[in-house]
Amino acid sequence: MRHTLFNALFALILMIPLFALLTGCGGAKKTLPLGRYDYYSPLHGDLAKKMGQLAAIEAIDAEYEALIAPLNRKVYWRYKTLQGYVVAIRETSEADGLICREFTHVITSDDPPTRLFSGKCMKEGYWR
Repeated sequence: MRHTLFNALFALILMIPLFALLTGCGGAKKTLPLGRYDYYSPLHGDLAKKMGQLAAIEAIDAEYEALIAPLNRKVYWRYKTLQGYVVAIRETSEADGLICREFTHVITSDDPPTRLFSGKCMKEGYWR
């Protein structure tokens, strides 16, 4: 009994840092490059330079999450004084079997808000 309890406690202690690493908990900062996704975001390029890399990463994360969220659900993002949301507005099935989504990305901290429109298709397990 004591041996089983010890093993369970030991496994739990090992799982906590792993969980924190996988979920982004623990205060770790995002320092990934803008090109980490395998598709071109409307936030790459000049707009990303204007926003700054860390704000653009937050926005692109929201963009990617919106691609897999239910249609019309706003996915909000925020980095310091910059904020916005992404919403998938339409899904289509192409003749070649691709599932495609159109989305709107709104940067609400801009005055007036900046609206970007884009679309991505799922191909071989990746949004392109």
